[in-house]
Amino acid sequence: MSQNKRSIPKSSAMGMLVALVLLLLTAVSQQKPTHAATESIIVQGSSLNEVIAAVESVGGTVTHKLDIIDGVGALLTPQQQQLLKHNRSVSRLMENYNVRSTTDSTSQNALSPLATVRDEFSEASYALNAGTENWKNSWNEKDSAGSGPTTGDVQVVNGRLRLHGNSSNTVSIGRSVSMGGNITIANLTFDFETASGVDNNDSILLEIASDGINYQPLETFNKIKGTAQGNRKYDITAYTTYWTTIRFRVDANYTDADEFFYVDNVQIEYDLYRPHTHYPTLTGATNLHDEGINGKDVTVAVLDTGIADSFVFAYRPDWKDRHLATYDAIQDKQLTWRENDDRSGHGSHVTSIISNPTTSSLEEKFNGIAPYANLVIVKAFGANGGGTYLDVIRGLDWVVAHKDEYNIRVLNLSFSSEPKSYYWDDPLNQAVMRAWEAGIVVVAAAGNTGPDPMTIGVPGNLPYIITVGAMSDNYTPLDGSDDVLASFSSTGPTVEGFVKPDLVAPGGHILAMMEADTQIATAHPEYHDTRSYFTMSGTSQATAVVSGVAALMLQADPTLTPNQVKSRLMTSAHPAMNENGDLAYSIFQQGAGLVNAYDAVHFADSPVVANQGLDVAADLAGTAHFGGRANQDEAGNYYIMDGNGNAVDGYFWNGGYFWNGGYFWNGGYFWNGGYFWNGGYFWNGGYFWNG
Repeated sequence: MSQNKRSIPKSSAMGMLVALVLLLLTAVSQQKPTHAATESIIVQGSSLNEVIAAVESVGGTVTHKLDIIDGVGALLTPQQQQLLKHNRSVSRLMENYNVRSTTDSTSQNALSPLATVRDEFSEASYALNAGTENWKNSWNEKDSAGSGPTTGDVQVVNGRLRLHGNSSNTVSIGRSVSMGGNITIANLTFDFETASGVDNNDSILLEIASDGINYQPLETFNKIKGTAQGNRKYDITAYTTYWTTIRFRVDANYTDADEFFYVDNVQIEYDLYRPHTHYPTLTGATNLHDEGINGKDVTVAVLDTGIADSFVFAYRPDWKDRHLATYDAIQDKQLTWRENDDRSGHGSHVTSIISNPTTSSLEEKFNGIAPYANLVIVKAFGANGGGTYLDVIRGLDWVVAHKDEYNIRVLNLSFSSEPKSYYWDDPLNQAVMRAWEAGIVVVAAAGNTGPDPMTIGVPGNLPYIITVGAMSDNYTPLDGSDDVLASFSSTGPTVEGFVKPDLVAPGGHILAMMEADTQIATAHPEYHDTRSYFTMSGTSQATAVVSGVAALMLQADPTLTPNQVKSRLMTSAHPAMNENGDLAYSIFQQGAGLVNAYDAVHFADSPVVANQGLDVAADLAGTAHFGGRANQDEAGNYYIMDGNGNAVDGYFWNGGYFWNGGYFWNGGYFWNGGYFWNGGYFWNGGYFWNG
């Protein structure tokens, strides 16, 4: 270690941390009630059962059982807390900190042209598509006399759909279209003709179901004698959903040989709402989609405010189920699909970034990073973004316990909390380390309290996991020359000397799904498109991008470990460079650089450089803790130390921030000394933090 360093007390180091107020999901401690009989406390010890017994022995009430950290949440009076501090089964008591959320948003418009689904029955097929969009499925025939376009009572004959009845009046045929929500106009049109034998006793019923199950009548075609021709137009806007189904049904008779009802040119015209997101293209994910790498069969768990019960989260692009489970950590119960809700909007937004399966209005590109990924949702924050350490830890406990059942490979944590201790002493961090140790790739937000140094929050201050900062394309997604590091993005180093963030990703003015009636959208209506999309900025959004990229990597190579995923992400990232070939931003601001999904997947020979010298098992056991290679000299400059404690050239940073409009993301930069600064060594407390 260099001679200008001095050991500092733990309390002094903590005092140097700048208070975090995360713009999206920021945990902030609140003052304990002055006159409260009991307080919510996190109690940890040698084992879960011993801690439970200790709490009950002093008359406390256990509210949360947290096996993942050998602890519980409990309601305790100050006197009970004092008793527990002297209990040999208890190692630590900590306040159950509260969580709040706020937003930062910018507006963006989307296109709404008219679209059509249409069938002209030009071939003997139930699967034809003659419109600008495809029907959701083929015609579904109910017919005891046979099934298919060339047999039975319903057939395609001479370029028209022909219906005929039977004695049981069970003949029907229907087809579905997925139009989405918030459609402003939708019209159904078709041509019809009756055969010469039709009489007043014959009846055809046209029906519609918004859910594909419960039908409502649109019109009854009866009291027709002989041949009749016509066309119809219906306003079906009120029935538009992702499961809208129209059906023609024989209501009575049509059983004689010359009694037929013909249908042709069936069309639904509606205003097509297909927003275009840019971050899949900017990160290279779109190129991977073209190769069939889309996150298929990889499960991403999102711990946030929940999700809306939208088809976007229920189905993959091929309409196969992909929502595997939702766990409500606040209520401590697993939810059914229909119980899903997100009254905040934040959880839906980040989940949409990860896995939105819809395609854009431009070139049919997917709007999400990993559109085929499976989803597990953990709800730990309420409608106003409020939550607690205890609920978050309980959610993490559930994820680790169910990782094998749902094949959870990636965990997205788009929130950040002000550090209250060294990383290893924080119970939320301990739970996150358990997830990493269990083989889950954990991706967390750096925080939105930049640009000052040492503002990385919990759990992003963990050296093991992938911590993500935010950049912005400056509203020119096709021009990287004016990209900027987001001014709100939190920066390192951590108080333990680790370089953070690990990399940056798109996090400025990000368009993703959010329902109009959520708390965020109603508070900021100017940033909602009045349909289903909202534009928001933050490291929460950047984190979701990287979680999606991790899912792509794990589909391409399921054998990757969390350390290998982190290594490939960092070695394939493109650092921001200026015209002189120097770093445009410090590594404490941009980490390894801008995420590049394509290179991360195809960088197969990347060496394992992440977390060298660290031992998560020892950290959790308390037998060893670790420090990073960042330090600060007496002049206030941050720098990286080599193995002898000397400063390495090229990494000095004075803590300043500047907007740079003239740099580029370099994919071929040679890091001085490799990525050794991502590793660590045994903690000795010898860091000099000036200030």
